[in-house]
Amino acid sequence: MRMSLKARTLLSLAVAFLMAGTALGVLVYARVLPEFADFEQGLVALRVQRAAGLLQRDLNTLESTADDWAWWDDTYRYIADHNAAYMKSNLRDLTLETLDVDLMAFFDARGALVWGRALGASGGTGAPRTATVVSALRASGVLQPLLEPLQHRTGLLNLPLGMTELVVSPILTSGNEGPSRGQLVIGRVLDRHELAALSKVAGCEMSVLSADALRPAAPSSARDAPQHAVLVTPLSPDQVAGTYPLADIRGRHSLVLRTVGDRPARQRARATVTYLAMTVLVVLVGLGGLTFGLVNKLVVAPVASLGAQVARIGGSHDSEARVSITADRELTQLAEDINTMLADLRAAEEQRRRLEEHLRHGERLESLGVLAGGIAHDFNNLLVAMMGNAGLIPLVPGLPAEAAEYAKEIETAAARAAELTNQMLAYAGKGPSTVRPLDVSAVTRETAQLLRSVISKKASLRLACPDGLPSVEGDASQLRQVVMNLVTNASDALGAAEGEIRVATGTLTKADGDAWTDCLPAEPGAGEYVYIEVADNGCGMDEATRARIFDPFYTTKFTGRGLGLAAVLGIARSHHGAVHVASTAGEGTTVRLLLPASGAPRGHRGDGLRACAAVAWR
Repeated sequence: MRMSLKARTLLSLAVAFLMAGTALGVLVYARVLPEFADFEQGLVALRVQRAAGLLQRDLNTLESTADDWAWWDDTYRYIADHNAAYMKSNLRDLTLETLDVDLMAFFDARGALVWGRALGASGGTGAPRTATVVSALRASGVLQPLLEPLQHRTGLLNLPLGMTELVVSPILTSGNEGPSRGQLVIGRVLDRHELAALSKVAGCEMSVLSADALRPAAPSSARDAPQHAVLVTPLSPDQVAGTYPLADIRGRHSLVLRTVGDRPARQRARATVTYLAMTVLVVLVGLGGLTFGLVNKLVVAPVASLGAQVARIGGSHDSEARVSITADRELTQLAEDINTMLADLRAAEEQRRRLEEHLRHGERLESLGVLAGGIAHDFNNLLVAMMGNAGLIPLVPGLPAEAAEYAKEIETAAARAAELTNQMLAYAGKGPSTVRPLDVSAVTRETAQLLRSVISKKASLRLACPDGLPSVEGDASQLRQVVMNLVTNASDALGAAEGEIRVATGTLTKADGDAWTDCLPAEPGAGEYVYIEVADNGCGMDEATRARIFDPFYTTKFTGRGLGLAAVLGIARSHHGAVHVASTAGEGTTVRLLLPASGAPRGHRGDGLRACAAVAWR
């Protein structure tokens, strides 16, 4: 079913706003959500890096404590002589609590334990626990062999006490001179209290895990990420994890610093996007309704009204009807265009009607020409026999004189009848002709001069026949007959009144697309034409009379006339030309014979281009 203009407009607006909403949604998801994701990743990475920095600061503090003890002359002597005074004044059970460490052990250059303590889970100490931790230290390989130059080692190590911040420092003199007499090991366990303090400062819950402990909870990239790189991994729509690779005390990336927390940025992003989507939806619906209302009022309704008026005019078949003009500028132009179109259609219809009438008239004249030609030909054959017999009558012996006179009258009447048949043959285009190149101006001047004694005494004859016109292919006698017939008709139109008859020749050029209407027997084609024009300012003709002037034997004068213009039309047809008549009752008549030019122009070209449908000459 065909949709109405209003429905199509509504559908178009809906599609446009839907596309706009979709584009906005894509823009939001392509720009806003990634921005929130980047913000979330940066926030988590910042927290993890802050925690890693705090952890490194604790290791640096622990390393400074270890250096204070290991690079001390008293400690250097104690490793050599194991003096009791050093132990009594320095190595007591409260020493670890004072230093805020969970492990302290002295090893000589051979790797033997000189003194060591490890705090238990409850804060107490015990030889079994210390022995276990020392065994773990030896097994881990953090105690350097004698053959290696002793250096600092700082980092994390997973001991029986738990994940421990550990420093291994060579024992040197207070002047940091050697050779080293052994190694001092100091460690602080990262228990829940330490991690809680670290998490509080970092702003998120932190934990230190073995990289293998993440399997399979974290991707391989979290376990194999390079040092100083933070990997942020969403665990669920509401939780995110951040991991930071840590090197243990042996320099291997076997540990990670990890945080798991909520995703407030994502939740905020979802809330923002939801709010934005609802706002945009409300705005689009409201804007769409307002836009449709305005478009319907300003465009759709007036256009629909114009359409209804056009449909009503089409249904009424009233060519005079017009649509109403609105106040809107664009619709006013549209209404004016529609009215112009209706006027053009009416003009085209009138033109079509005139052309049809012209065609019917031409067909009627052609039929009459065929009929007249046939009759004239047969009648001419009879006249030849009559004239021959009439010429033989005077030769009969003993014939009375009266019979010879009667025979002469018969011969004269037959000659006049022959002239009539010649005119009928000329109208039919079948008369005898001798075609040759002619100078139209010369033929017209010669003929017009002979007619000065024939026309009315009160009529003045004016000639405008310039030399140098292109020649035409034609019969001189037939063109003389055209001039005679037209001048005679012009003189008859003047009657007893004073007037003027103008005889002129010239050239016209018809281009492609030019319309020369009201020409008989048909509209001429494009090209150059030479014309003979006879104009008078006599009584003129009305439309009804002008429509019949080329009919054979039609006349407004006395009976016996009416073949003059019919013969002119026949001569125009035989010369592949045309005749145009312009006349107004009471104002005069102009008759123009158009003949195709055949020769090149020579010199002066007459009075130039003139429209075929010229008004009557005054």
